[in-house]
Amino acid sequence: MRRPDLRPAAAVLLALSACGCPGDGSQIDEMMNVPPQITPTLRSIQAQVFGAICTDCHVPGGPGPFPLHSEDASFDNLVGVPSVEVPLLRVAPGDSENSYLVHKIQGRPEIAGERMPPPPQPVLTQTQIDAIVQWIEMGAPR
Repeated sequence: MRRPDLRPAAAVLLALSACGCPGDGSQIDEMMNVPPQITPTLRSIQAQVFGAICTDCHVPGGPGPFPLHSEDASFDNLVGVPSVEVPLLRVAPGDSENSYLVHKIQGRPEIAGERMPPPPQPVLTQTQIDAIVQWIEMGAPR
């Protein structure tokens, strides 16, 4: 029986090791353009939701009523700020159920206007919504 030629596989492994991967797989997602997992922190939510999705409208001078283009802008325009559409805070620290942002991203029937983000953007994933809810429940820290 003839043995398989392992030289091509060895060449591939040698080439991959020369690419600088640390060997623990920590850079594989980055190399493959896989977004990092969202966490319930303002930094993560800003990077993956507010800054990546909401800034299609919510930028200085944009059609959205308040900018969300940076962590500071998002915090200052959301946390403890009354909504202009309903008598709730946009983000009520520690109280996601009474945070209008949660109502808007979940598309609850009592919201004014459209669910956020509006079409043609897809709705947020349940993972994104859960991270925002958890961040609010943790007190919406900066």
